[in-house]
Amino acid sequence: MMQHSNLKSSADDIAFTAKAVHTTHTYGKFQIYIAKNVHTAQEHVVLVKGDIHKQENVLCRLQSECLTGIALDSAECDCKEQLEQALAMIAQRNQGILIYLNQEGRGHGLTKKILALANKNKGMDTYSAVEALGEAPDIRDFSEAAAIIRKLQVVSIELLTCNPDKIAGMEQNGVRIAEIIPLTVTPTSLTRKHLLAKKARGFLLNL
Repeated sequence: MMQHSNLKSSADDIAFTAKAVHTTHTYGKFQIYIAKNVHTAQEHVVLVKGDIHKQENVLCRLQSECLTGIALDSAECDCKEQLEQALAMIAQRNQGILIYLNQEGRGHGLTKKILALANKNKGMDTYSAVEALGEAPDIRDFSEAAAIIRKLQVVSIELLTCNPDKIAGMEQNGVRIAEIIPLTVTPTSLTRKHLLAKKARGFLLNL
């Protein structure tokens, strides 16, 4: 495991500053919210499908921002496949939450992400590439995601993740997890090394 979130954000720290209907090509309609930390002005995107208010066992995906993987079609990243799989599962159930977190580059931002990519180009795995920059491999905090879930007044979630830090971040911040559902993406020749590195760091992956 890597960094675990501490108790940092409460539901009172989060304000929903905008709301609309978001219609997708593939997964139907969602309510889209902007969730803003009232102290830091950090903004996250929240997609909600169906009735989740005071509901149990609501499917939930925490998806960190990934420009190269989701927007720019990176072949070395599984973020887009994970996002699509999560949206498909939520659409099939017609209920769920996807929180798109403003946490590019595992919290380091775009510049360090691309510097790490240059190290990956040299053969390093996804974690050693960041560590070679003198940084911790993952500095994300999931307490704001937990605060968003509590703000939505969801009783319990089924968390779509293979990441033990996301599980710990939810539990440490008062979110009840009814079930953990791993998201499995078939490795390719370009992603296998990085997925094996994740497994070595405690991810719930069958490889």
